Amino acid sequence: MTGEREQVHGVLTRALSSVRQAESELRSHTTDDIDDFDAASFVNETRALFRSRSVDSSQRTGKRGRKKDAKGHLWKTHFFLLQKNNEEFVPPPSELSRLTRNGLGVPKCEQPATNERYGSKSTVQRSWSLRQLENFVQDSFPDVPLHLTGFTFAKAEKGRRLSKLNITSTADLQTKIGKGKIFIVPNRDIPLPIERTEGRMLNESRQVTAGSNASVTQLQVQEQVHIQELSNGNIGTRTSENPIVEDYHQRENEVMQQHATNAMADLLENETSENIPQRTAETEILDIEQLFQADSFENELIAAGQSQFQLSEWTTHPSTPPQLPFSYVNADTPTVQLHQSLLGEKEQELERAFSELDVLLEEEVTVEVKRHTVLEDVQRIYSNQSIINKRLHVNFIGEEGDDFGGLTKDLFSSFWNSAFIQWFKGEDALVPCIPVNQYAKAQDIFSVVGKVLSHMCQLNHCVPPRFCRSTLLTIVFNTSVIDSRTLLDDFMLHVTVPERTLLQKALNSFEKLSISEKYVLLTFYSVNGMHTVPSAKDFREQLVLVAQNELVIKPMFLNCFIRQAIPESHMRAFWSQLDTDLISYLYWQEMPTADRVLQCITTSENDLKPEEEVAYYYLRDFIKSVDQDEMSRFLHFVTGSPLLPNDGITIVFNRLCGSLRRPIAHTCSNTLEIPVSYASVQDFKREMKSILNSENAFIMTMI
Repeated sequence: MTGEREQVHGVLTRALSSVRQAESELRSHTTDDIDDFDAASFVNETRALFRSRSVDSSQRTGKRGRKKDAKGHLWKTHFFLLQKNNEEFVPPPSELSRLTRNGLGVPKCEQPATNERYGSKSTVQRSWSLRQLENFVQDSFPDVPLHLTGFTFAKAEKGRRLSKLNITSTADLQTKIGKGKIFIVPNRDIPLPIERTEGRMLNESRQVTAGSNASVTQLQVQEQVHIQELSNGNIGTRTSENPIVEDYHQRENEVMQQHATNAMADLLENETSENIPQRTAETEILDIEQLFQADSFENELIAAGQSQFQLSEWTTHPSTPPQLPFSYVNADTPTVQLHQSLLGEKEQELERAFSELDVLLEEEVTVEVKRHTVLEDVQRIYSNQSIINKRLHVNFIGEEGDDFGGLTKDLFSSFWNSAFIQWFKGEDALVPCIPVNQYAKAQDIFSVVGKVLSHMCQLNHCVPPRFCRSTLLTIVFNTSVIDSRTLLDDFMLHVTVPERTLLQKALNSFEKLSISEKYVLLTFYSVNGMHTVPSAKDFREQLVLVAQNELVIKPMFLNCFIRQAIPESHMRAFWSQLDTDLISYLYWQEMPTADRVLQCITTSENDLKPEEEVAYYYLRDFIKSVDQDEMSRFLHFVTGSPLLPNDGITIVFNRLCGSLRRPIAHTCSNTLEIPVSYASVQDFKREMKSILNSENAFIMTMI
């Protein structure tokens, strides 16, 4: 090719020299003959033509001359999605890797071993509008709700400091970024509900790189066929016209099973180590939307139970709070661990989220309900969509009392008490559950549950305390993947007290179980669909699967109706701003335990009389002795809500005696009047428990 180019260049050079010689001869003859003029014109045109071709040829063949880039309107660059809104510096490499494993960080098309056309960079058109660029970014991270959080662009400056950019166009962004990386900063923090392991990332990479391009295409087609079979309810069957694809899937499953076994072994080894941070199992199951796209919901659950559970690791990263946290642990409440320095931050974040919900409030409306038909009345009230965002003024028919906030709390508390009996199951952490014969009414029932749940958060800034935390997480984040520690904590509250005691003993020291206890544990497994023999080696992982099935899988059908009923404005203003830690903090903040209730109680007067001092002592002793149900009823009686009150409880004293002696509660002001005429602490406890167990005690009067 080089020799041919030199020959062509030589011919063009000689031709151009001949033209120049002819031109000089014409100039030497100063004649106006028309033929000479035509000849001169011909020579000039030929000279220009040869010069143009010579220049084009040199551009094509010269060492420095290249063909113009046909993709000049394209811009190849790197994107990186951050998790936090307030990041000031580029995160360290370990944090960048963690974000990428969780669906943030580097988009799929830029990750190694990708089969995208442009390899390790994203390709952007300079002519795109900002809206088109934002859509491209959202499509690059399909698992992240960027359309809800919103985002801005930033670049890294000296010292790895992030600087947010104010741009007017895609071309403007390219000018400001240059050759650097584009950092995407969400307007609100993005929750990370799952943590994926390197082993799983390796399996995903093998799915892309296995075989030639033709094999990759066949694999993609095969996966589409398999997904279509799942959606048609044909679980357990798999067709393939290519044995290579079958062999590939068989090898892939073997590797994944081996990885799960190794993860379990590492987990058990680390549980006995004091120097290595503890790791717990994380369970992944089918996505909610994928399950409900199927024609056969039951078959999908069977498939999920048999083949779709995969164990991965929940690892401790440097960004996690250190293991010296403020820990609140109670036998009857979820275990929530928060670093002491984070409590103020969480409280501010929660107040900010609730304030966004308060902005949506509109005028006050009056609603009337009967206490003994509260479920039917609330269903009637919330059948009108316009009730959402309205302030409520509640009247209980047949009762006296005006609503200054206390009756609204009482309405929600009465509704949840009845709803938990009729439409939920569990002990202290309840999940949606109704008989199969009521499934035709499921959407109507749980649409009301979703509306009341969100409206209660808007008006009272709280969630129902016995509403299972794991179930709420699946509803808010539309996910079926919950941290195993959260699952186990909530499952311990979901089961009965004897079951809780047995399971806790098995977790702590399985080898100390007696033969009768192992038999009861085997029966517990059978009742909950775990048809295997419990063993010390696999007990924790097996219990996580049982918890996942009971708290997430079984109520999944009903949870969808709850999520669909939450108004989009509420989801955007409040629920989308929460993360797992913030929801856990919300539950922790509401936990009504003896110590925390005692801290809430104050007297209206600092100096008490001797008889008042005695009555006050009786009350505090009573609070220390009650169980969780009695504590909830006590708070409901005094404040109108079973939750821990934010503004405390005030104690005043009266001199009632005889048949008139009784405690008197003022729910609007969280005030409790107690008589001073009790003869003993036993006398006080008997009367207080008698009142709390009487439904008439919760009827509002003006006396």
